[in-house]
Amino acid sequence: MPMMVPLQGAEIPPLPAWAGKICEQLSKTIFKRLLELRPQGDQVNWRNVGKMLGVWQRIVTVLAERWKDSECVLPEEAIAPPKEAPDSCVMIPQTDLLAAMQESLTASIVDNLAKNPVEQSEFFAGLGEGYELFLDTNGQFTGDRGRTKVYLELLGHWTEIEAMRKTNPPSTALDVYKLIAVSLGDPDHQRFDWFCDVCDGIGLFVKKRGRPAKPPRK
Repeated sequence: MPMMVPLQGAEIPPLPAWAGKICEQLSKTIFKRLLELRPQGDQVNWRNVGKMLGVWQRIVTVLAERWKDSECVLPEEAIAPPKEAPDSCVMIPQTDLLAAMQESLTASIVDNLAKNPVEQSEFFAGLGEGYELFLDTNGQFTGDRGRTKVYLELLGHWTEIEAMRKTNPPSTALDVYKLIAVSLGDPDHQRFDWFCDVCDGIGLFVKKRGRPAKPPRK
């Protein structure tokens, strides 16, 4: 999938409270070990630097594998901002995104080859450790408690969800779930009640829940 990014100088709206709660939950699960790599004081921990780049390399590898047969062909208006909204978001084709990530990663690793032998040793030890710090050998999130995918889907659609909540009449929870159900592997909305519990837990409230249509009797 392509990635939406704001152009330089574009004003980025603040996250709604429910999206902030998702970020808080993720900081306690899949991002917990990453946050432990934050610098402490002025001294550089080269092992942690290596871990971060190891995580980065793993993400690039997994994305390349998942995207290799799903290249999106984007319309011109998706990759160039319209004249009437020059500061709007545009999409980066996934091949360009991967190439930029890999180029930056390679440059960072090359820079660290100029360090002294002790720093190099720590850096490359961390590089290997970071490879499975964030994603396991199957490409799944380390520390996932079962809600990571729905959290990430909600974050990826937060601007659309906020717009849906402001419609008149407001969209229902079912309308929101339909937005992400296929990506969650639930096109028949069998997990809708579970989704409502997730929304209640993060404060993502809508006026009405709605109900999935019952399948026709055979």
